[in-house]
Amino acid sequence: MSGEPFRLTEETRMELTGEAGNAARRNRPLWLLAIGGFLLLASLVYALYGLSLGGVAAAALARQNTRSGEIEQLIARMTAIKQSDAASSERFRVDPALASKLETAARDIGLTMSVSLNEDDKNSRVKNLGRRKLSIEAKGQTAPAILGFLERAVSDVQGLELAYIRLVPGTLKTEAGEPTWDASFKFTRWEQR
Repeated sequence: MSGEPFRLTEETRMELTGEAGNAARRNRPLWLLAIGGFLLLASLVYALYGLSLGGVAAAALARQNTRSGEIEQLIARMTAIKQSDAASSERFRVDPALASKLETAARDIGLTMSVSLNEDDKNSRVKNLGRRKLSIEAKGQTAPAILGFLERAVSDVQGLELAYIRLVPGTLKTEAGEPTWDASFKFTRWEQR
């Protein structure tokens, strides 16, 4: 060709520009960008959903931890109850030497008394327990001796309960001039039958 520059007509140039724009639009991966944007949006929704499920799971875990703590406390209480039941079975064991233990306690303290032991009637039984009653009369005794006997009787005989006490001033005084008392006690003790 000759050395002259090639010139296009204005119309051809417009046509070529339009074709070039169309080709550029066809080569642009717009659909890939749309799919990428959609996947990004979907992954954000999924991440937020996962975070909310994580929060729900953490709350459920906290509830379960609290519940397991409560269950452990209940187990500890049940164990304590079982141990106290074992101790209470010892407490309610029949004591054939009940009256002699009280007489020994009174003799050690220097108290003179008479003990009478009797059973409750059969209607007062609770499950497999029956109540034994002890009546004690002591005349002309000092207040320290009476109180010492009460303390010793309850500590020496497991399960013994003071049900009744009556103190009346005595007519005599001790050699030291202390007043004396006439006392009536009633003790009860529940025992297995």
